[in-house]
Amino acid sequence: MDAEKPKIESGDNPLGIIAKIASHAQETSKERSFRLQEYSAALLPDERVAKCLRTIAPGHHGVQVMHVPNENRAYYRDLITCNRVWVCPVCAQKITSRRRDEISEVLSAARGLGWTPVMVTYTVRHHLGDSLDMLLDGLLGATRDFKSGREYQSIKEEYGIVGGIRSLEATYGENGWHPHCHEIVFLAPKDTFGEVMPLTSTQIEGFSKWMKTRWQATVKRQGLDASFEHGLDIREADGDIAEYVAKYGHEPKEARFTASDELARAPVKRGHRDGLTPFQLLERYGREEDKQAGALFVEYARCFNNRNQLVYSRGLRAALGLELEKADDEITEEAAEAAEAAFLLPSAWWEIVRTKQRGRLLAVVAEGGVPALRAWLADRGITHEDLTELDLPPPKK
Repeated sequence: MDAEKPKIESGDNPLGIIAKIASHAQETSKERSFRLQEYSAALLPDERVAKCLRTIAPGHHGVQVMHVPNENRAYYRDLITCNRVWVCPVCAQKITSRRRDEISEVLSAARGLGWTPVMVTYTVRHHLGDSLDMLLDGLLGATRDFKSGREYQSIKEEYGIVGGIRSLEATYGENGWHPHCHEIVFLAPKDTFGEVMPLTSTQIEGFSKWMKTRWQATVKRQGLDASFEHGLDIREADGDIAEYVAKYGHEPKEARFTASDELARAPVKRGHRDGLTPFQLLERYGREEDKQAGALFVEYARCFNNRNQLVYSRGLRAALGLELEKADDEITEEAAEAAEAAFLLPSAWWEIVRTKQRGRLLAVVAEGGVPALRAWLADRGITHEDLTELDLPPPKK
């Protein structure tokens, strides 16, 4: 959960606003994302994440700082963005937030048509020392093989499988890497009159047993293994699906990753029951100087690079009367309709980058606008000549 925002009174002057913000020590999720991005850039200096929201885009002569007063929000323009959801915590925060909205939109439309959503989780047995490459290739190969052949087509027709939304994830725990897929599968069997029928608990149980049995056989053909009970999990409860959507893309906000907490050292060394997410590994690398965690994150980045995090089955959104989902780069370029704008010349911007204050600057602007930004820069020796207010048009859609 983000830190509770300090209350800003209308009579506060910019320096007073800064004092209130500075006294609120706990970092916001935005600041944490920028801090984690610094760690990722250090580990992946040749990747686009090392330039993301750091390097001024070609053809631009400074950086626009945009303020959306009615939302207490701020963001940058005229900077290079990487759109790398796997390795960039800043881009991931924005992209996954939009993806959650898209998933919720699909669920609402599907339920309106009487479709039954079920949550399916696919995994394979894994051991400490297994390479992520091998496990990931086997998992994805099995998910492709799982949906091919006459038998699957027969079950698809029997249960009215009309499509699904699949996400890919990985954690690292006491048994090493644990890649897995979550998929919301939509079932819409029809009666003899062509009307969608609700599924009975007996039908769901039969569907689950068939899926588990088939998954075991499919994984075996990939040279891997999966147990009947845990290799494939199916849940139909609305609460389980709602929980997945709410958590999609979120990193756990837990205090165990502070330098003073001895438990912070334990998970990567001994493993943790639920495993660590890649961004938690990144946290360990940056906060604890844990080289093992850093090496694991680099391995993960290499294996997941250029893979889609979220995949819709072909024609699903069209069948629900929805527009196609936006690409990752379209999401990161989205901007609010109206924003107050300030302009930072390169000399001011590079000082912000050098001192690793990109996230803090946005927190200051989000709470106090351009006046607070001006005072904040002056307090750090960046003179008013380095900051110019511009009469800029609204950001393009």
